[in-house]
Amino acid sequence: MATRSPEAPVPGSPDARDTARGVSRAPRIGSAGVVTRLAIAGGLIGAYALSIALEPAELPGVTVCLVENLTGLDCPSCGLTRGFLLISHGELRDASALNALALPVYALGLVLAPLLAWEAATRRDVVDRLLRSRPATVACVAVAAVALRYVALLV
Repeated sequence: MATRSPEAPVPGSPDARDTARGVSRAPRIGSAGVVTRLAIAGGLIGAYALSIALEPAELPGVTVCLVENLTGLDCPSCGLTRGFLLISHGELRDASALNALALPVYALGLVLAPLLAWEAATRRDVVDRLLRSRPATVACVAVAAVALRYVALLV
């Protein structure tokens, strides 16, 4: 009797039909992955809800940024918290003035939260697969975002 490799799909299953047609399906995630994705999605949703509930004027004027406290220079994420609050209250121009990355990071979170929740519900791994398949692209986007932040500081 021939044995099947653990990676091979069960004959007749949707995965086997997709493999026969050359369609690649996202890998399945385990229980720990589901919990992790739900925790991250919940944290993002909580952060957005809090940014709507708080008024930008309610934030204390102290900085918690280690880079700024040690060097006196802004780091790439300086101003993101206040920027998030401003975006949630419709003040896009002021948010961009605080940190040029505020709008893209805010938008990324709005896309990422429901995507992670969908991954948890369907147990399909899409985000990790995308990041692993295009690491150079992800790195270039991150470097460009940091460069954009420092160019915005100069202007």
